[in-house]
Amino acid sequence: MLCSIIGLPGSGKSSLFKLLTHKGSSARSGKGLDIAIVKVPDERLEKVAGVFNPQSIIPAEIEFADTAVKSTKSDITFGEIQGANCLVYCIRAFDGGFGEPEPGKDVADLIGKLTQFDINILEHRIENIDISLRAAKREERQTIEQEKRSAGELKDFLEDGGFLGDMEFSPGQEKMVTNFALLTAKPALIVLNCDEKRHAQRLQLDEEIRRKYTGIPTIAIMTKMELELEELTPEDATPFREELGLTEPAVDKFIKAAYEAMGVITFFTGCDKEVRARTILEGTNAHDAAEKIHTDMARGFIRAEVVGWRELIEAGSWSSARSQGILRQEGKDYIIEDGDVVFIKFAI
Repeated sequence: MLCSIIGLPGSGKSSLFKLLTHKGSSARSGKGLDIAIVKVPDERLEKVAGVFNPQSIIPAEIEFADTAVKSTKSDITFGEIQGANCLVYCIRAFDGGFGEPEPGKDVADLIGKLTQFDINILEHRIENIDISLRAAKREERQTIEQEKRSAGELKDFLEDGGFLGDMEFSPGQEKMVTNFALLTAKPALIVLNCDEKRHAQRLQLDEEIRRKYTGIPTIAIMTKMELELEELTPEDATPFREELGLTEPAVDKFIKAAYEAMGVITFFTGCDKEVRARTILEGTNAHDAAEKIHTDMARGFIRAEVVGWRELIEAGSWSSARSQGILRQEGKDYIIEDGDVVFIKFAI
């Protein structure tokens, strides 16, 4: 799962990315991007591991890319953004060399750039469809014309000032959005990069943004201060955070918010060798979850043994959960729930 951090010049997105790398994450470079691989904080993982006493404990991970955004259609960074599962809009809410911060305007400007890119993609697709129609056989025309209608409807919606993240798609529109990875339809998270003054006004700033973009969650982070606190030990940093009314490190809050914005959930697998938190899209069934573990498990799927993480901890062991009758036997169509502990039975 990849989140691209994007922002206008001076938004502090690279500082936000630096905060992630301070979290003990690993990093890599790919296609000209700096990418941080971060572990998702999840207090449930240690508790589940306590049942199995494994040799290793492996948390879920997501990747964050520090991505430049320019306004030209041909800029290669737009292609990199298209490959992301989620966009993080880093918005300046601090004093600096760019004048008085205007978070609401900056959100609109940034989304405007993404919107224009989507419009360009749709216009180009409509042009190609028109070429296809001229050579299409009669039995092909209905499908091609439906695709053109879907592209035209999306384009008109965007040109009228709409935001695809707030739109309910028809099947044809949804196919178009997926196939062309339209940017304004991607899950998104707004991060208000605040100084202390604007952090105190965060509820007001959040309300201002939500009036127009109701479907995008917003969090506020004092990135500069958090970078300074990351240099301290947790014991020394805690009093400062408490004084500011912060209940946890902002980077943990950020990672959790991005994870939630992507529409993903966590399930757990465990044995005496390894307990692992695994990431899947919400609504994934047991068969597809098995494939995320290993393709052989999906190919030879028999059933899934499932128990909620709280129930497993209360039972104390997998065998106790079985003997107490709380270990469920589920088929391939069972929809995995957040926090499920799953064992896949398979044969190949």
